[in-house]
Amino acid sequence: MPVPLTAFRRLHRRTSQDEPSRSAGIEQEYAAARLRFEPGGTARGRRLELGLSQGGVGRRARVTQSAVARLEAGGTVPTLPVPARLAEAL
Repeated sequence: MPVPLTAFRRLHRRTSQDEPSRSAGIEQEYAAARLRFEPGGTARGRRLELGLSQGGVGRRARVTQSAVARLEAGGTVPTLPVPARLAEAL
């Protein structure tokens, strides 16, 4: 199950109050993590709006259910064709 974006926001608030020198590095890491997790949350939300299973989206997008699950969970960067196919499917 993907980590809710609110967890990242709480962590960001807590860590951004640290000393300023650490804060710049933390900001970069936070931005990178957000790029890995946010698209998956968006895709999951749209899939649920459409009432589709991960397998159903996978069939429409010509990818495996596990590829959909990995994208939704975040933390991995898929190859370019995968997000393009998922965008078409959703």
